[in-house]
Amino acid sequence: MNTEAKNQADVRPAMVQLLDGGAKSSNLSYDHRCPASLYQAITGQSQQRRSTAANVAEQRKHGGIILSVAGFVAWADAHGRTLVPEALQLENGGATGGEHLVIYDAESGRVVKLTKPGFVGYYAEDAGAYLERWVLANRVFGDDVKIEGIVRLPDEDAPRVAISQPFVQGRDATAAEVSDFLNEHGFLEDKGRWIHPILGVTVGDTLIEGNAITREDGSVMPIDWLLEQTNAHDLREIRERSGQGRASAF
Repeated sequence: MNTEAKNQADVRPAMVQLLDGGAKSSNLSYDHRCPASLYQAITGQSQQRRSTAANVAEQRKHGGIILSVAGFVAWADAHGRTLVPEALQLENGGATGGEHLVIYDAESGRVVKLTKPGFVGYYAEDAGAYLERWVLANRVFGDDVKIEGIVRLPDEDAPRVAISQPFVQGRDATAAEVSDFLNEHGFLEDKGRWIHPILGVTVGDTLIEGNAITREDGSVMPIDWLLEQTNAHDLREIRERSGQGRASAF
């Protein structure tokens, strides 16, 4: 990555301000905003190793989670990743989606997204699965999601997880555009989801309004799809059907 691109990627929204001024997090030996680095630091294992050591679907089926929201909150508090709520400028309003409250930061060209209090959307109380989603989004689709920390808003009983993501200008992608995009990236449709037989990654929520944007040049950018490791049964079936893939690449 060249210096200009790296500097752009390191841009932090002005509204992301830390209660301790960043003193604690500046001493961390890893990139505390990178989902992959953060995942490994908190869980003690890389997301790639977890994909072969444990199966997401089986883990969830038996009631297990990778990392609780409470566990992530404890990490954030201990490492100075708690945000100043007043700096978020919520009085100016924000778009509310199914999973996040979204606030646009014009100066950085990024949006700040807040989960609902105490939960991380589709993954409920599993902050580990939520982190993994953004690890995969960055790796598979070239997104630049950053984990900013947590924030406690006035009159709420539980903290919210805060992330930031580049703002993408354009219109909602059509079903045909989404289908073409995923086919071009090697995904195969399977019961309303898309599975990559080589990577072993499943993508969902692809047709929800606003979850993928078509830019002026016609290219599609996913911004809110659900990504997770494909469970063993579905991966085996899609590989038998397609004749592709032997071992997960992640």
